Amino acid sequence: MINNLEYVEYVVLDENKEIERFGHCQRAVLESQAIGNQTVVEVPSGTLKLVYAVDEYPLNLAPLKKQKREEIKTARDNSILEGIDIDGVGVFDADPISQSKLSNAALAGLLAEREEVPFSANWILKDNSVAQLNLEQLTTVILTGSQFINQIYTDAYTLQTQLNACETIKDILDLDI
Repeated sequence: MINNLEYVEYVVLDENKEIERFGHCQRAVLESQAIGNQTVVEVPSGTLKLVYAVDEYPLNLAPLKKQKREEIKTARDNSILEGIDIDGVGVFDADPISQSKLSNAALAGLLAEREEVPFSANWILKDNSVAQLNLEQLTTVILTGSQFINQIYTDAYTLQTQLNACETIKDILDLDI
């Protein structure tokens, strides 16, 4: 006899029998609406969807992993868009174009230093305030930004590796993004 309080993984299929969403819930919830090994649920549009307990439905995890990969990429990109917070100065944009502009400003600062010409750059921060930076501060922003972005990509790569190792829907759902 199966324990109705146990949690099972489930899939919701659309009208084309493609996986629409997935998750896990108590087996009793699925069995309360079951017709054979499938559960019929009505969604707000009035259409019926088929929900299967995964142990009763042959499941290809590839579409689910693809969806989770997109979530990882979105989280990675959103983390970069949050910007680089430099103590005592503010938050700098961290997108590739901003990073390129910072590098160009640092190059200008190095050339000015070589020519023994005073250098400072007025930089518009993420909140649109202006920070006046010398070469040392600009270098700090670039190095901190590089470490910041590298950590974000390392974290995303770690999640991708964990996702590749997932063998069940629960494994996929348990990934903390």
